[in-house]
Amino acid sequence: MRPRVFVLEPTRHELSTAERYGEVVYALPRGARAPSIWAGDYADAVLDRLDEADYDPRVDYFCVAGSVVPVTQVVAALASIYDKFQVLFFDASRGGYAPKTLGRSTISQET
Repeated sequence: MRPRVFVLEPTRHELSTAERYGEVVYALPRGARAPSIWAGDYADAVLDRLDEADYDPRVDYFCVAGSVVPVTQVVAALASIYDKFQVLFFDASRGGYAPKTLGRSTISQET
């Protein structure tokens, strides 16, 4: 199975370098209904969408792109569930997105 790159929602950010890592899939495509980011169940609603899409943290990536508050909520929720998961961060020195593994076990190793 080819990895997918999950992006929270459509963004103005250029994603062509993220596409090198897999097909871009929006967790919340245009017009999708989701709770307010200030509601306690926002991250859960996004995680439900990822589950519906068969998100696999060992294979797929979550792309850190878009609005900071909702993206941070989702990354924190992923970290609370998975020992390890893959993200794509924008790396200006590389001129595009680069992969990094995050999660409880990687954070404890770096501290």
